[in-house]
Amino acid sequence: MIRAIHILLLSIFGLGCVVAAERGAPLRFAETKHNFGNIREDGGVHRHSFRFVNTAEHPVVILKVGTSCGCTTAEYSRKPIMPNGEGVVVVVYDPMNQPGGEFMRRATVYTSEGSTVLTVSGEITPREKSIEEQYAVSLGEGLRAEANSHAFGYIEQGGSARSTFGVVNASDAVAEIRIVPSEESGLLDVRYPQTLQPGERAEIDFGYDLSGSASKYGTLNDVLMIDVNGRRSHVPLIINAIAIDSRAKFAESEGPRVQLSENFIKFGTLKRSQHAAKRTLEIRNEGIAPLTVRAIESMAGVALPTVVGERGVRGEIVVPSDGACTVTVTIRPSECPIGVAIDRLRIITDDPHSPMRTVKVSAIVE
Repeated sequence: MIRAIHILLLSIFGLGCVVAAERGAPLRFAETKHNFGNIREDGGVHRHSFRFVNTAEHPVVILKVGTSCGCTTAEYSRKPIMPNGEGVVVVVYDPMNQPGGEFMRRATVYTSEGSTVLTVSGEITPREKSIEEQYAVSLGEGLRAEANSHAFGYIEQGGSARSTFGVVNASDAVAEIRIVPSEESGLLDVRYPQTLQPGERAEIDFGYDLSGSASKYGTLNDVLMIDVNGRRSHVPLIINAIAIDSRAKFAESEGPRVQLSENFIKFGTLKRSQHAAKRTLEIRNEGIAPLTVRAIESMAGVALPTVVGERGVRGEIVVPSDGACTVTVTIRPSECPIGVAIDRLRIITDDPHSPMRTVKVSAIVE
C-alpha cells in the first residue's frame, strides 16, 4: 500500500514537472541541436532552420534571441504565434575569422513565457591567411610582427617567464634590426635576429627572470624601440609583468590577509589654486602571519601615496596580525589639468591570495 502511494506521488510530481517544463518553454522545437559538419572558414555563412509549434493555449511572442558569439545571429518573426501555430528560428553562423577546429555556438530563444537553448556546431577548416593577417603590426621598412605588447601578469620571486613576438620581413630587401630600450625595468632579457632576409620569419624572444638575489616588487615595465635599416619605428614593443612574493612561502591558512578600508577614494571638487589635498587609506592585516607591504604605485602619477608604519630590515612596511598601517594619498591640483583627474594605486603585498590590490582615485579640478 505504502509503495503504491509512493508510485502515485512520483507520478503526480513527474507530471507536474512536465507541465512546468511546457509552461516554461511553450514553443516545442522539432530539434534543438544541429551539426553543420566540416565547413571552410571562407565558405560563407551557414544557416539552419529550427522549426517549432506553439503548444500553449494562448499566443506566444518571441521577445529576442541571444547568441553566445558575434559570429552567430538569428532570424525570427516578432509576431504573436497562435496556439498550435508553427514558426521557425533561423540560426546563421559565419565562420570567417573564427579559429580552426571544432566549434559550438548557442542561440537562446526568449519568449513571453520561457526560453529554449538552440545550438549549432561543426568543425572549421581554416583558410590560408595573408602575411598582413598573420603579422598584423607594421614596424616599418617591411618588417611586420604578430603583436607589439605582452603582459605576463604575476611572476613570483624565484621564478621566470618568457614569450615571443613572431616577426617577418615582408619586403624584398634585407632588413637590419636593432632594438633600443626606451623604458627599462633592468630585468628584461631580449634576444632577436639582427638581420632578416626577404620573406624570412623569426622571433623576438623576451622574458623576466626573478631567480637572482636582488628582489624587485611591483610593476616591471619595458618599452623597446625598433630601428629597421636605420629608421626608427613609430610602434614600440611594450612588455610588462607584476613581481610578487612566492605564494608558497606560507601554509594555506597561516599567511597574511590584506584588507583595505576602501577601494575608491573620491576627492570631490578641488580648486586648481589649492596647493594639496590629502586623504587616508588604511591597510589592515586580517591574517595570522605579518603582512609585508612591498610597493604602492601610482599608475598615472596623479595621486602621490606615502605610507606610515613599522619598517622591516629592507625598509618595507610590516603589518602585524590584526594590525594596520596608514597610507596618505596626496593630490596637487595646481599640477593637474582642469577637469576630471583619475588615477589608480597598485598595492603589492605578500598576501598569497591577493598579492595586488587596486584603489581608484578621482578628483574634479576646476
